[in-house]
Amino acid sequence: MPLERDRYRPDWDDFSHKLKCAANWTCQQCGKVCRQKGESVEAFANRRFEPKSAAWVDAIAHPQRYCLTVAHLDQNPANDEPDNLQALCAPCHLRHDRLHLASNTYAKRERRGQLRLELRAGDEAIA
Repeated sequence: MPLERDRYRPDWDDFSHKLKCAANWTCQQCGKVCRQKGESVEAFANRRFEPKSAAWVDAIAHPQRYCLTVAHLDQNPANDEPDNLQALCAPCHLRHDRLHLASNTYAKRERRGQLRLELRAGDEAIA
């Protein structure tokens, strides 16, 4: 889900960069070492893997798998408490967010102006 910048602190890029550095550019869930800010995909693959190995080819072909992000564990971007933040690789972050996908989708639509319709007891659903 794309980042809604207005929901994050103004210095989010710098703040999240410090968290990633503190995690040593390593996913705090699966332990995968990720690409550092400004590092090219090829430089990362060469630093991390044996050239032309299967892992090297995977890193070149799928660089998004080696992107470190910062997750708000409670899904609230206003909550920047240390115990609510975790540096996660993109796949781990997606797995974490998948549990909240439906509720986040509806909340995002409401923030953009879509009204929520709810049935009350006794109302009939329209087929």
